[in-house]
Amino acid sequence: MKAFTEFEDKDITENVTAANSDYADDLEANAKFLSGDHWQDGEGWAGALPESAPDRGQAIKKIKALFTSQNVIKSITERHKSAVIGKSPEWTVTPKEALSEDEAIDEGHQQDIDEIEAALTGWWYKQEAHATLEQWVSYLLAGSRAVLRVYIPNGFLQGGKVANGELEEQLNKIRIEVVSPDMGAVIANKEQSTKAGMISFTNIDDEEVFEISYLNEEGKTIIKNVSSGTETDPLELGGHLSIYEGSRDLFITEQIRQQNKLVNKALTMMNNNVDSGFLERVFLNAQPPGEWKTNDDGNEYFKPTPYAVGPGTTNFIGGAEYEKNDQGEKAITNPSVTFREPVPNNTFVEAKSEAYASILQEAHQMHALISGDATASGESRIQALSDFIMDAESTKATLDSAGKWLIETVMYLAFDLSGNESKTELYKATFDSRLDPGTIPAEMRKAIINQVDEGLLSRDTAMSMLGIDDVDAELAKIDSAAQQAIELLKDLRDANINSKTLTQRLIGIIIADKQFITEALEDADLTAIDGEIEAQSNQNAQEADLFNELGV
Repeated sequence: MKAFTEFEDKDITENVTAANSDYADDLEANAKFLSGDHWQDGEGWAGALPESAPDRGQAIKKIKALFTSQNVIKSITERHKSAVIGKSPEWTVTPKEALSEDEAIDEGHQQDIDEIEAALTGWWYKQEAHATLEQWVSYLLAGSRAVLRVYIPNGFLQGGKVANGELEEQLNKIRIEVVSPDMGAVIANKEQSTKAGMISFTNIDDEEVFEISYLNEEGKTIIKNVSSGTETDPLELGGHLSIYEGSRDLFITEQIRQQNKLVNKALTMMNNNVDSGFLERVFLNAQPPGEWKTNDDGNEYFKPTPYAVGPGTTNFIGGAEYEKNDQGEKAITNPSVTFREPVPNNTFVEAKSEAYASILQEAHQMHALISGDATASGESRIQALSDFIMDAESTKATLDSAGKWLIETVMYLAFDLSGNESKTELYKATFDSRLDPGTIPAEMRKAIINQVDEGLLSRDTAMSMLGIDDVDAELAKIDSAAQQAIELLKDLRDANINSKTLTQRLIGIIIADKQFITEALEDADLTAIDGEIEAQSNQNAQEADLFNELGV
Protein backbone atom coordinates (compact mmCIF):
# COMPACT_ATOMS: atom_id res chain seq x y z
CA MET A 1 0.00 0.00 0.00
CA LYS A 2 1.23 3.47 -0.85
CA ALA A 3 1.82 6.04 1.89
CA PHE A 4 -1.30 7.88 3.06
CA THR A 5 0.31 11.18 2.07
CA GLU A 6 0.20 10.00 -1.55
CA PHE A 7 -3.44 8.91 -1.58
CA GLU A 8 -5.65 10.13 -4.43
CA ASP A 9 -9.42 10.13 -4.88
CA LYS A 10 -9.48 6.67 -6.41
CA ASP A 11 -7.38 5.24 -3.56
CA ILE A 12 -9.96 6.39 -1.03
CA THR A 13 -12.82 4.98 -3.11
CA GLU A 14 -11.08 1.61 -3.49
CA ASN A 15 -10.22 1.29 0.20
CA VAL A 16 -13.63 2.38 1.48
CA THR A 17 -15.35 -0.02 -0.94
CA ALA A 18 -13.08 -2.86 0.18
CA ALA A 19 -13.71 -2.12 3.87
CA ASN A 20 -17.47 -2.29 3.32
CA SER A 21 -17.48 -5.26 0.95
CA ASP A 22 -18.14 -7.96 3.55
CA TYR A 23 -21.41 -6.42 4.72
CA ALA A 24 -22.47 -4.14 1.83
CA ASP A 25 -25.28 -6.49 0.79
CA ASP A 26 -26.44 -6.88 4.40
CA LEU A 27 -26.50 -3.11 4.91
CA GLU A 28 -28.57 -2.59 1.77
CA ALA A 29 -31.02 -5.39 2.57
CA ASN A 30 -31.39 -4.41 6.22
CA ALA A 31 -31.95 -0.75 5.31
CA LYS A 32 -34.99 -1.79 3.26
CA PHE A 33 -36.48 -3.81 6.10
CA LEU A 34 -35.81 -1.08 8.67
CA SER A 35 -37.44 1.56 6.45
CA GLY A 36 -40.58 -0.58 6.19
CA ASP A 37 -40.08 -1.78 2.61
CA HIS A 38 -40.76 -5.48 3.07
CA TRP A 39 -42.24 -6.08 -0.38
CA GLN A 40 -39.01 -4.99 -2.12
CA ASP A 41 -40.44 -5.26 -5.66
CA GLY A 42 -41.47 -8.85 -4.99
CA GLU A 43 -38.13 -9.98 -3.60
CA GLY A 44 -39.59 -9.86 -0.10
CA TRP A 45 -42.15 -12.57 -0.87
CA ALA A 46 -41.01 -15.96 0.44
CA GLY A 47 -43.80 -18.05 -1.08
CA ALA A 48 -43.97 -20.11 -4.25
CA LEU A 49 -44.80 -18.51 -7.61
CA PRO A 50 -45.84 -19.96 -11.00
CA GLU A 51 -42.98 -20.72 -13.38
CA SER A 52 -44.55 -19.26 -16.54
CA ALA A 53 -44.04 -15.52 -16.99
CA PRO A 54 -47.72 -14.55 -17.59
CA ASP A 55 -49.00 -16.56 -14.63
CA ARG A 56 -46.13 -15.34 -12.49
CA GLY A 57 -46.96 -11.71 -13.22
CA GLN A 58 -50.62 -12.21 -12.35
CA ALA A 59 -49.72 -14.02 -9.13
CA ILE A 60 -47.32 -11.27 -8.03
CA LYS A 61 -49.96 -8.64 -8.73
CA LYS A 62 -52.49 -10.50 -6.57
CA ILE A 63 -50.00 -11.18 -3.75
CA LYS A 64 -48.90 -7.54 -3.69
CA ALA A 65 -52.51 -6.44 -3.20
CA LEU A 66 -52.83 -8.77 -0.20
CA PHE A 67 -49.25 -8.47 1.12
CA THR A 68 -49.20 -7.89 4.89
CA SER A 69 -46.04 -7.35 6.93
CA GLN A 70 -44.82 -6.90 10.47
CA ASN A 71 -41.54 -5.05 10.99
CA VAL A 72 -40.02 -7.40 13.55
CA ILE A 73 -36.52 -6.43 12.39
CA LYS A 74 -37.11 -2.80 13.32
CA SER A 75 -38.62 -3.87 16.65
CA ILE A 76 -35.62 -5.95 17.73
CA THR A 77 -33.20 -3.26 16.51
CA GLU A 78 -34.96 -0.51 18.45
CA ARG A 79 -35.08 -2.70 21.58
CA HIS A 80 -31.34 -3.36 21.38
CA LYS A 81 -30.53 0.28 20.63
CA SER A 82 -32.71 1.50 23.52
CA ALA A 83 -30.90 -0.83 25.90
CA VAL A 84 -27.50 0.55 24.86
CA ILE A 85 -28.03 4.25 24.15
CA GLY A 86 -31.59 4.92 25.35
CA LYS A 87 -30.31 6.63 28.48
CA SER A 88 -28.00 9.61 28.25
CA PRO A 89 -24.40 8.36 28.64
CA GLU A 90 -22.20 9.44 31.53
CA TRP A 91 -18.79 10.90 30.69
CA THR A 92 -16.15 12.73 32.67
CA VAL A 93 -12.77 14.39 32.25
CA THR A 94 -10.01 13.01 34.50
CA PRO A 95 -6.24 13.40 34.83
CA LYS A 96 -4.13 11.07 32.71
CA GLU A 97 -1.75 10.59 35.61
CA ALA A 98 -2.92 7.73 37.80
CA LEU A 99 -3.79 8.61 41.37
CA SER A 100 -3.31 6.37 44.37
CA GLU A 101 -6.40 5.02 46.12
CA ASP A 102 -6.45 7.70 48.81
CA GLU A 103 -5.06 10.51 46.65
CA ALA A 104 -7.38 13.32 45.54
CA ILE A 105 -7.10 15.56 42.49
CA ASP A 106 -5.34 18.77 43.48
CA GLU A 107 -7.42 21.95 43.60
CA GLY A 108 -5.85 23.53 40.51
CA HIS A 109 -6.48 20.54 38.28
CA GLN A 110 -9.99 20.06 39.69
CA GLN A 111 -10.88 23.65 38.86
CA ASP A 112 -9.49 23.14 35.35
CA ILE A 113 -11.50 19.94 34.95
CA ASP A 114 -14.69 21.65 36.12
CA GLU A 115 -14.26 24.39 33.51
CA ILE A 116 -13.51 21.88 30.74
CA GLU A 117 -16.50 19.70 31.65
CA ALA A 118 -18.80 22.71 31.79
CA ALA A 119 -17.70 23.81 28.30
CA LEU A 120 -17.96 20.27 26.91
CA THR A 121 -21.43 19.81 28.44
CA GLY A 122 -22.65 22.91 26.64
CA TRP A 123 -21.16 21.61 23.39
CA TRP A 124 -22.71 18.14 23.96
CA TYR A 125 -26.24 19.52 24.16
CA LYS A 126 -25.85 22.14 21.42
CA GLN A 127 -24.56 19.56 18.95
CA GLU A 128 -27.10 16.92 20.06
CA ALA A 129 -24.30 14.42 20.53
CA HIS A 130 -26.62 11.87 22.14
CA ALA A 131 -28.84 11.76 19.04
CA THR A 132 -25.74 11.49 16.84
CA LEU A 133 -24.55 8.45 18.78
CA GLU A 134 -28.02 6.91 18.49
CA GLN A 135 -27.74 7.23 14.70
CA TRP A 136 -24.23 5.77 14.86
CA VAL A 137 -25.52 2.73 16.76
CA SER A 138 -28.29 2.32 14.16
CA TYR A 139 -25.66 1.97 11.42
CA LEU A 140 -23.66 -0.38 13.64
CA LEU A 141 -26.64 -2.70 14.06
CA ALA A 142 -27.71 -2.49 10.41
CA GLY A 143 -24.38 -3.25 8.80
CA SER A 144 -21.79 -4.26 11.43
CA ARG A 145 -19.74 -1.06 10.90
CA ALA A 146 -20.29 2.60 11.80
CA VAL A 147 -18.19 5.71 11.14
CA LEU A 148 -17.97 9.03 13.05
CA ARG A 149 -16.36 12.25 11.88
CA VAL A 150 -15.26 15.37 13.76
CA TYR A 151 -14.85 18.48 11.60
CA ILE A 152 -15.05 22.28 11.43
CA PRO A 153 -17.39 23.71 8.76
CA ASN A 154 -15.82 25.91 6.08
CA GLY A 155 -17.86 28.84 7.36
CA PHE A 156 -15.58 29.05 10.41
CA LEU A 157 -12.40 29.09 8.34
CA GLN A 158 -10.57 32.24 7.34
CA GLY A 159 -8.04 31.59 4.62
CA GLY A 160 -8.25 27.91 5.46
CA LYS A 161 -7.44 28.59 9.14
CA VAL A 162 -9.53 28.80 12.32
CA ALA A 163 -9.40 32.18 14.07
CA ASN A 164 -8.08 32.35 17.63
CA GLY A 165 -10.53 32.05 20.49
CA GLU A 166 -11.14 30.76 23.99
CA LEU A 167 -11.97 27.11 24.72
CA GLU A 168 -15.76 27.49 24.72
CA GLU A 169 -15.68 29.66 21.59
CA GLN A 170 -13.61 27.09 19.72
CA LEU A 171 -15.83 24.24 20.91
CA ASN A 172 -18.81 25.96 19.32
CA LYS A 173 -17.09 25.65 15.93
CA ILE A 174 -16.66 21.87 16.14
CA ARG A 175 -19.23 19.58 14.54
CA ILE A 176 -19.77 15.83 14.50
CA GLU A 177 -21.58 13.64 12.00
CA VAL A 178 -22.28 10.01 11.27
CA VAL A 179 -20.88 8.81 7.95
CA SER A 180 -22.61 6.02 6.06
CA PRO A 181 -20.40 2.88 6.14
CA ASP A 182 -20.25 2.80 2.36
CA MET A 183 -18.79 6.32 2.36
CA GLY A 184 -16.11 6.06 5.05
CA ALA A 185 -13.64 3.76 6.79
CA VAL A 186 -10.50 3.62 8.91
CA ILE A 187 -7.81 1.73 7.00
CA ALA A 188 -4.64 0.18 8.39
CA ASN A 189 -1.34 0.26 6.51
CA LYS A 190 0.24 -2.89 7.91
CA GLU A 191 3.56 -2.23 6.20
CA GLN A 192 3.97 1.06 8.04
CA SER A 193 1.92 0.16 11.15
CA THR A 194 -0.24 3.25 10.66
CA LYS A 195 -3.93 3.99 10.22
CA ALA A 196 -5.89 6.58 8.33
CA GLY A 197 -9.53 7.60 8.30
CA MET A 198 -11.03 8.40 4.94
CA ILE A 199 -14.43 9.51 3.69
CA SER A 200 -16.11 10.84 0.58
CA PHE A 201 -19.07 13.21 0.54
CA THR A 202 -20.87 15.75 -1.62
CA ASN A 203 -20.46 19.41 -0.61
CA ILE A 204 -22.98 22.25 -0.92
CA ASP A 205 -21.74 22.91 -4.47
CA ASP A 206 -22.70 19.34 -5.41
CA GLU A 207 -19.03 18.39 -5.75
CA GLU A 208 -17.67 15.07 -4.53
CA VAL A 209 -15.00 15.62 -1.89
CA PHE A 210 -12.47 13.06 -0.65
CA GLU A 211 -10.94 13.56 2.81
CA ILE A 212 -8.23 11.65 4.66
CA SER A 213 -6.99 11.93 8.24
CA TYR A 214 -3.66 10.45 9.33
CA LEU A 215 -0.78 10.98 11.76
CA ASN A 216 2.51 12.54 10.69
CA GLU A 217 5.91 11.39 11.92
CA GLU A 218 5.54 13.44 15.12
CA GLY A 219 2.24 11.75 15.93
CA LYS A 220 0.17 14.83 15.13
CA THR A 221 -3.04 14.68 13.12
CA ILE A 222 -3.28 15.89 9.53
CA ILE A 223 -6.67 16.38 7.86
CA LYS A 224 -6.30 16.60 4.10
CA ASN A 225 -8.79 17.42 1.37
CA VAL A 226 -7.45 15.09 -1.28
CA SER A 227 -9.64 16.63 -3.97
CA SER A 228 -8.17 20.12 -3.57
CA GLY A 229 -4.83 19.16 -2.08
CA THR A 230 -5.28 21.43 0.96
CA GLU A 231 -4.54 20.22 4.47
CA THR A 232 -4.59 21.46 8.04
CA ASP A 233 -1.60 22.38 10.13
CA PRO A 234 -0.53 19.47 12.36
CA LEU A 235 -3.07 19.12 15.18
CA GLU A 236 -2.31 17.84 18.68
CA LEU A 237 -5.20 15.40 19.12
CA GLY A 238 -3.51 12.93 21.41
CA GLY A 239 -2.92 10.46 18.59
CA HIS A 240 -6.57 10.46 17.50
CA LEU A 241 -7.71 10.68 13.90
CA SER A 242 -10.63 12.94 13.00
CA ILE A 243 -12.51 9.86 11.76
CA TYR A 244 -13.48 6.85 13.89
CA GLU A 245 -14.80 3.44 12.94
CA GLY A 246 -16.42 0.91 15.26
CA SER A 247 -17.65 -2.59 14.53
CA ARG A 248 -19.47 -5.56 16.05
CA ASP A 249 -20.78 -8.93 14.88
CA LEU A 250 -23.61 -8.61 12.37
CA PHE A 251 -26.84 -8.09 14.31
CA ILE A 252 -29.48 -8.42 11.58
CA THR A 253 -28.38 -11.64 9.92
CA GLU A 254 -29.66 -13.39 6.81
CA GLN A 255 -31.47 -15.84 9.09
CA ILE A 256 -33.37 -13.00 10.77
CA ARG A 257 -34.36 -11.59 7.38
CA GLN A 258 -35.57 -15.02 6.27
CA GLN A 259 -37.69 -15.41 9.40
CA ASN A 260 -39.20 -11.94 8.99
CA LYS A 261 -40.16 -12.93 5.45
CA LEU A 262 -41.85 -16.01 6.90
CA VAL A 263 -43.74 -13.81 9.38
CA ASN A 264 -44.91 -11.67 6.45
CA LYS A 265 -45.86 -14.75 4.45
CA ALA A 266 -48.00 -16.11 7.30
CA LEU A 267 -49.70 -12.72 7.75
CA THR A 268 -50.35 -12.44 4.01
CA MET A 269 -51.86 -15.95 3.90
CA MET A 270 -54.03 -15.05 6.90
CA ASN A 271 -55.16 -11.93 5.05
CA ASN A 272 -55.98 -13.99 1.97
CA ASN A 273 -57.76 -16.54 4.14
CA VAL A 274 -60.02 -13.83 5.52
CA ASP A 275 -61.22 -13.12 1.99
CA SER A 276 -61.65 -16.86 1.39
CA GLY A 277 -63.12 -17.42 4.83
CA PHE A 278 -66.82 -16.86 4.09
CA LEU A 279 -69.21 -19.75 3.72
CA GLU A 280 -69.51 -20.81 0.07
CA ARG A 281 -72.55 -22.57 -1.49
CA VAL A 282 -72.37 -24.41 -4.80
CA PHE A 283 -75.66 -25.45 -6.41
CA LEU A 284 -75.50 -28.33 -8.89
CA ASN A 285 -78.26 -28.93 -11.48
CA ALA A 286 -80.42 -26.32 -9.76
CA GLN A 287 -82.68 -23.67 -11.20
CA PRO A 288 -81.67 -20.24 -9.85
CA PRO A 289 -84.39 -18.13 -8.25
CA GLY A 290 -86.16 -15.99 -10.83
CA GLU A 291 -89.07 -15.88 -13.23
CA TRP A 292 -89.90 -16.58 -16.86
CA LYS A 293 -90.69 -13.62 -19.02
CA THR A 294 -91.60 -12.97 -22.64
CA ASN A 295 -89.63 -10.58 -24.78
CA ASP A 296 -90.92 -8.37 -27.58
CA ASP A 297 -90.46 -11.17 -30.09
CA GLY A 298 -92.71 -13.44 -28.11
CA ASN A 299 -89.90 -15.69 -26.96
CA GLU A 300 -89.68 -16.75 -23.33
CA TYR A 301 -86.58 -16.21 -21.29
CA PHE A 302 -85.60 -16.76 -17.66
CA LYS A 303 -84.61 -13.74 -15.54
CA PRO A 304 -82.67 -14.76 -12.37
CA THR A 305 -83.25 -12.93 -9.11
CA PRO A 306 -80.82 -12.71 -6.17
CA TYR A 307 -80.57 -15.68 -3.86
CA ALA A 308 -81.98 -14.63 -0.50
CA VAL A 309 -79.81 -15.22 2.55
CA GLY A 310 -79.99 -14.24 6.21
CA PRO A 311 -82.00 -14.99 9.36
CA GLY A 312 -85.53 -16.28 8.84
CA THR A 313 -85.08 -16.71 5.09
CA THR A 314 -86.69 -19.67 3.31
CA ASN A 315 -85.70 -20.66 -0.24
CA PHE A 316 -87.21 -23.26 -2.53
CA ILE A 317 -84.72 -24.60 -5.04
CA GLY A 318 -85.88 -26.85 -7.84
CA GLY A 319 -84.19 -28.68 -10.66
CA ALA A 320 -83.53 -27.05 -13.98
CA GLU A 321 -85.65 -28.01 -16.96
CA TYR A 322 -83.85 -29.43 -20.00
CA GLU A 323 -84.64 -31.22 -23.26
CA LYS A 324 -84.26 -34.91 -22.74
CA ASN A 325 -84.13 -35.90 -26.45
CA ASP A 326 -84.48 -34.65 -30.00
CA GLN A 327 -88.23 -35.02 -29.81
CA GLY A 328 -88.34 -32.11 -27.38
CA GLU A 329 -89.29 -34.20 -24.41
CA LYS A 330 -88.64 -32.24 -21.19
CA ALA A 331 -87.05 -33.41 -17.93
CA ILE A 332 -86.04 -31.92 -14.61
CA THR A 333 -82.53 -32.26 -13.16
CA ASN A 334 -81.96 -33.61 -9.68
CA PRO A 335 -80.56 -30.55 -7.81
CA SER A 336 -78.05 -30.61 -4.96
CA VAL A 337 -76.09 -28.10 -2.92
CA THR A 338 -72.60 -28.31 -1.37
CA PHE A 339 -71.02 -26.06 1.24
CA ARG A 340 -67.39 -25.04 1.82
CA GLU A 341 -66.74 -23.99 5.40
CA PRO A 342 -64.10 -21.25 6.14
CA VAL A 343 -60.54 -22.55 6.49
CA PRO A 344 -59.19 -22.11 10.06
CA ASN A 345 -56.16 -19.83 10.54
CA ASN A 346 -54.34 -22.15 12.95
CA THR A 347 -51.58 -23.11 10.52
CA PHE A 348 -50.75 -19.52 9.69
CA VAL A 349 -50.93 -18.35 13.32
CA GLU A 350 -48.56 -21.11 14.42
CA ALA A 351 -46.15 -20.44 11.55
CA LYS A 352 -46.08 -16.75 12.36
CA SER A 353 -45.49 -17.42 16.07
CA GLU A 354 -42.64 -19.84 15.37
CA ALA A 355 -40.95 -17.42 12.96
CA TYR A 356 -41.32 -14.56 15.45
CA ALA A 357 -39.81 -16.66 18.23
CA SER A 358 -36.92 -17.64 15.94
CA ILE A 359 -36.16 -13.97 15.28
CA LEU A 360 -36.08 -13.18 19.00
CA GLN A 361 -33.85 -16.18 19.67
CA GLU A 362 -31.43 -15.17 16.91
CA ALA A 363 -31.37 -11.59 18.25
CA HIS A 364 -30.81 -12.72 21.88
CA GLN A 365 -34.18 -11.27 22.92
CA MET A 366 -36.18 -14.28 24.08
CA HIS A 367 -36.84 -12.44 27.33
CA ALA A 368 -39.31 -10.27 25.40
CA LEU A 369 -41.28 -13.38 24.45
CA ILE A 370 -41.38 -15.21 27.78
CA SER A 371 -41.92 -12.16 30.01
CA GLY A 372 -45.67 -12.77 29.79
CA ASP A 373 -45.44 -16.57 29.75
CA ALA A 374 -46.80 -17.92 33.02
CA THR A 375 -45.29 -21.36 32.33
CA ALA A 376 -41.69 -20.12 32.01
CA SER A 377 -39.48 -20.85 35.03
CA GLY A 378 -37.60 -18.16 36.91
CA GLU A 379 -34.32 -19.65 35.76
CA SER A 380 -35.30 -19.56 32.08
CA ARG A 381 -36.41 -15.94 32.42
CA ILE A 382 -33.08 -14.96 33.95
CA GLN A 383 -31.11 -16.86 31.33
CA ALA A 384 -33.01 -15.11 28.56
CA LEU A 385 -32.47 -11.67 30.12
CA SER A 386 -28.80 -12.46 30.76
CA ASP A 387 -28.40 -13.46 27.10
CA PHE A 388 -29.89 -10.12 26.03
CA ILE A 389 -27.63 -8.13 28.35
CA MET A 390 -24.50 -9.99 27.22
CA ASP A 391 -25.27 -9.19 23.58
CA ALA A 392 -26.04 -5.57 24.47
CA GLU A 393 -22.73 -5.35 26.34
CA SER A 394 -20.83 -6.20 23.14
CA THR A 395 -22.45 -3.15 21.51
CA LYS A 396 -21.89 -1.10 24.66
CA ALA A 397 -18.15 -1.85 24.59
CA THR A 398 -17.91 -0.58 21.01
CA LEU A 399 -20.05 2.46 21.83
CA ASP A 400 -18.01 3.32 24.92
CA SER A 401 -14.82 3.30 22.86
CA ALA A 402 -16.46 5.56 20.27
CA GLY A 403 -17.79 7.88 22.99
CA LYS A 404 -14.38 8.15 24.66
CA TRP A 405 -12.81 8.93 21.28
CA LEU A 406 -15.48 11.54 20.60
CA ILE A 407 -15.10 13.44 23.89
CA GLU A 408 -11.30 13.33 23.78
CA THR A 409 -11.00 14.31 20.11
CA VAL A 410 -13.37 17.27 20.49
CA MET A 411 -11.64 18.32 23.73
CA TYR A 412 -8.13 18.02 22.27
CA LEU A 413 -9.13 19.87 19.09
CA ALA A 414 -10.56 22.70 21.21
CA PHE A 415 -7.33 22.72 23.26
CA ASP A 416 -5.26 23.00 20.08
CA LEU A 417 -7.40 25.76 18.55
CA SER A 418 -7.42 27.78 21.79
CA GLY A 419 -3.65 27.58 22.30
CA ASN A 420 -3.91 25.06 25.15
CA GLU A 421 -2.50 22.03 23.35
CA SER A 422 -0.26 21.24 26.35
CA LYS A 423 -3.39 20.20 28.26
CA THR A 424 -3.74 17.25 25.90
CA GLU A 425 -1.00 15.56 27.95
CA LEU A 426 -2.87 16.20 31.20
CA TYR A 427 -6.42 15.04 30.68
CA LYS A 428 -8.39 12.14 29.26
CA ALA A 429 -12.06 11.18 29.12
CA THR A 430 -14.13 8.34 30.51
CA PHE A 431 -17.38 7.31 28.84
CA ASP A 432 -20.09 4.97 30.06
CA SER A 433 -23.23 4.21 28.10
CA ARG A 434 -25.69 3.03 30.70
CA LEU A 435 -27.40 -0.27 29.91
CA ASP A 436 -31.16 -0.25 30.30
CA PRO A 437 -32.78 -3.70 29.94
CA GLY A 438 -36.25 -2.15 30.08
CA THR A 439 -39.06 -2.78 32.52
CA ILE A 440 -38.42 -5.88 34.63
CA PRO A 441 -41.57 -7.61 35.92
CA ALA A 442 -41.80 -8.08 39.69
CA GLU A 443 -41.61 -11.88 39.46
CA MET A 444 -38.40 -11.66 37.43
CA ARG A 445 -36.87 -9.23 39.94
CA LYS A 446 -37.64 -11.69 42.70
CA ALA A 447 -36.11 -14.54 40.70
CA ILE A 448 -32.93 -12.52 40.12
CA ILE A 449 -32.59 -11.75 43.83
CA ASN A 450 -33.13 -15.41 44.71
CA GLN A 451 -30.37 -16.49 42.34
CA VAL A 452 -27.95 -14.02 43.95
CA ASP A 453 -28.86 -15.37 47.39
CA GLU A 454 -28.18 -18.90 46.17
CA GLY A 455 -24.82 -17.90 44.72
CA LEU A 456 -25.92 -18.65 41.14
CA LEU A 457 -25.65 -15.07 39.90
CA SER A 458 -23.06 -12.40 40.60
CA ARG A 459 -24.07 -9.09 42.14
CA ASP A 460 -22.81 -6.94 39.27
CA THR A 461 -24.60 -9.06 36.62
CA ALA A 462 -27.82 -8.93 38.64
CA MET A 463 -27.55 -5.16 39.03
CA SER A 464 -27.19 -4.76 35.27
CA MET A 465 -30.32 -6.89 34.82
CA LEU A 466 -32.21 -4.67 37.24
CA GLY A 467 -31.19 -1.52 35.40
CA ILE A 468 -28.89 -0.04 38.06
CA ASP A 469 -26.89 2.63 36.23
CA ASP A 470 -23.59 2.77 38.09
CA VAL A 471 -22.93 -0.78 39.26
CA ASP A 472 -19.46 -0.03 40.63
CA ALA A 473 -20.69 2.91 42.71
CA GLU A 474 -23.61 0.92 44.07
CA LEU A 475 -21.36 -1.99 45.01
CA ALA A 476 -18.95 0.39 46.72
CA LYS A 477 -21.82 1.88 48.68
CA ILE A 478 -23.04 -1.54 49.82
CA ASP A 479 -19.56 -2.75 50.65
CA SER A 480 -18.97 0.41 52.68
CA ALA A 481 -22.16 -0.13 54.69
CA ALA A 482 -21.29 -3.77 55.35
CA GLN A 483 -17.77 -2.77 56.38
CA GLN A 484 -19.20 -0.27 58.89
CA ALA A 485 -21.24 -3.06 60.45
CA ILE A 486 -18.22 -5.35 60.62
CA GLU A 487 -16.11 -2.69 62.31
CA LEU A 488 -18.87 -1.96 64.82
CA LEU A 489 -19.13 -5.65 65.69
CA LYS A 490 -15.39 -5.74 66.34
CA ASP A 491 -15.66 -2.71 68.64
CA LEU A 492 -18.51 -4.32 70.55
CA ARG A 493 -16.46 -7.48 71.01
CA ASP A 494 -13.37 -5.55 72.16
CA ALA A 495 -15.47 -3.61 74.71
CA ASN A 496 -17.09 -6.83 75.99
CA ILE A 497 -20.56 -5.48 75.19
CA ASN A 498 -23.08 -8.28 74.65
CA SER A 499 -26.36 -7.39 73.01
CA LYS A 500 -28.14 -10.13 71.13
CA THR A 501 -30.60 -7.79 69.36
CA LEU A 502 -27.93 -5.30 68.30
CA THR A 503 -25.61 -8.05 67.11
CA GLN A 504 -28.38 -9.60 65.04
CA ARG A 505 -29.14 -6.30 63.38
CA LEU A 506 -25.51 -5.69 62.49
CA ILE A 507 -25.18 -9.20 61.10
CA GLY A 508 -28.32 -8.52 59.07
CA ILE A 509 -26.61 -5.52 57.50
CA ILE A 510 -23.65 -7.67 56.54
CA ILE A 511 -25.96 -10.29 55.02
CA ALA A 512 -27.66 -7.50 53.08
CA ASP A 513 -24.33 -7.07 51.31
CA LYS A 514 -24.94 -10.47 49.69
CA GLN A 515 -28.56 -9.62 48.95
CA PHE A 516 -27.36 -6.25 47.59
CA ILE A 517 -30.82 -4.93 46.85
CA THR A 518 -31.57 -3.68 50.34
CA GLU A 519 -30.05 -0.34 51.27
CA ALA A 520 -27.63 -1.55 53.91
CA LEU A 521 -28.18 1.24 56.42
CA GLU A 522 -31.80 2.24 55.99
CA ASP A 523 -33.35 4.72 58.43
CA ALA A 524 -35.35 1.95 60.12
CA ASP A 525 -32.18 -0.04 60.84
CA LEU A 526 -30.40 3.03 62.19
CA THR A 527 -33.34 3.88 64.46
CA ALA A 528 -33.43 0.36 65.87
CA ILE A 529 -29.67 0.32 66.38
CA ASP A 530 -29.78 3.73 68.05
CA GLY A 531 -32.46 2.49 70.43
CA GLU A 532 -30.46 -0.59 71.33
CA ILE A 533 -27.35 1.52 71.89
CA GLU A 534 -29.26 3.90 74.16
CA ALA A 535 -30.48 0.97 76.29
CA GLN A 536 -26.96 -0.34 76.63
CA SER A 537 -25.66 3.15 77.43
CA ASN A 538 -28.05 3.58 80.30
CA GLN A 539 -26.51 0.49 81.88
CA ASN A 540 -22.91 1.40 81.35
CA ALA A 541 -21.34 4.85 80.87
CA GLN A 542 -18.31 3.25 79.31
CA GLU A 543 -20.50 1.77 76.63
CA ALA A 544 -22.07 5.18 75.96
CA ASP A 545 -18.66 6.76 75.49
CA LEU A 546 -17.69 4.01 73.07
CA PHE A 547 -20.75 4.50 70.86
CA ASN A 548 -20.25 8.27 70.87
CA GLU A 549 -16.68 7.74 69.69
CA LEU A 550 -17.95 5.48 66.94
CA GLY A 551 -20.30 8.27 65.84
CA VAL A 552 -23.27 5.92 65.49
